[in-house]
Amino acid sequence: MMTRRFTAAFYAALGIGAALAGGKALLAQQKDSLSFSHPTRISHPYLPLESFQNDVFEGSEGGKTLRVVSKRAATTKTFLIGGKKVEPLMIAVREFEAGKLKEATRDYFAQDDAGTVYYLGEEVDNYRDNKIVGHEGAWEYGKGKASLGVFLPAHPKIGDKYQPENVPGLTTENDEVVSTSETVTTPSGKYTNCIKVKESLSDGTTEYKVYAKGVGMVVDDTLRLVTQKRK
Repeated sequence: MMTRRFTAAFYAALGIGAALAGGKALLAQQKDSLSFSHPTRISHPYLPLESFQNDVFEGSEGGKTLRVVSKRAATTKTFLIGGKKVEPLMIAVREFEAGKLKEATRDYFAQDDAGTVYYLGEEVDNYRDNKIVGHEGAWEYGKGKASLGVFLPAHPKIGDKYQPENVPGLTTENDEVVSTSETVTTPSGKYTNCIKVKESLSDGTTEYKVYAKGVGMVVDDTLRLVTQKRK
């Protein structure tokens, strides 16, 4: 489901309708009032992870084929948000480049009672010749200075801005909703009235993701959804 690098906060998703400017501080003030009654029941129309089981994305980059396999997995990990313990939903992701395992991640998500999906971090194993050689890109909310990430606001609209990742010294990602009526075709089918998100990454590059209602992500930059299985 989730693919590749999941590299200030979104106010409208918190019901306060603010702009990005000055946003990180305002999100920090609001996190104590966030409520997570059922954090793993992620029922967001454009990211319905509650019923997700697994999916496959394929594409290419730099002349090399890419294949990304994601599946929901069990976890006993918890996070403290506003002093309250929150159980996340975990997605295990494996990325293959030219047929060889390049990276494996365990990504953590939670949905608050208002419907916003938060990104709580990722554990990363970097591979070379089928051996773990590093953990570049790993971070978790609650460790160091990592901020609570907004992965997808509850009610996305054009012009909305938010940060899935804000980890000083490691990575920052600034996202903006640029379309709510996108039509895309992937090997898994044709999708209409999709949400398109522009991602400005800390290395200066720009990527795009597209989310289809009732399905979730169907485009991740150069990758396209091939298959998906739900409960």
